[in-house]
Amino acid sequence: MKIEELLDCCHTVHRLFIIAALDEETAAYCRKLCELVLPEPLPGWQLKPHITLATLDVLDVDEFVSKSRPLFQGMEKIPVLFEEAGFYPNIRSISILPKKEEPLMSLFEKATRIHPECLAKYYDAGPEGYIPHLTLLHTGHMGEEALKEKGEVIRKSFEPFTGSIEKIEYSLLVSEDQFQII
Repeated sequence: MKIEELLDCCHTVHRLFIIAALDEETAAYCRKLCELVLPEPLPGWQLKPHITLATLDVLDVDEFVSKSRPLFQGMEKIPVLFEEAGFYPNIRSISILPKKEEPLMSLFEKATRIHPECLAKYYDAGPEGYIPHLTLLHTGHMGEEALKEKGEVIRKSFEPFTGSIEKIEYSLLVSEDQFQII
């Protein structure tokens, strides 16, 4: 084994998400939609409405954030039209889908250009394969059949609306389904 390989195997890889954080009105609407299908919040599930722009596996979180943060500084609020909601088996979640247009797609391009070699599989598909979405519930919360049923309830109650991206944040996976905004 080469020294480089030995050093590589000794480093911890961190799962990091670049997320578009949304306004409080959008957050409240998302919580209201979840309340339609959940009698009580799921234990440990804190809904922080966001659109994930990139998921990366990085060795040095601090270095990555300090190098990438300038790309998003000075950003003004960005309006986003949320067009539909329901259960989407390809992303294994009940989600709200925003319209795939500028400037949202420019944010995706910036986030995925930073270190393309670190991107998780779904995000390295490029803009054609990227499905921007705001996850309400996913298959880690309940089985696919239950999600389909609950997704139909949400789809029927959903009305298109415009929310806004207020800022870009970095979310670190600290344990299964537990995240920390850094």
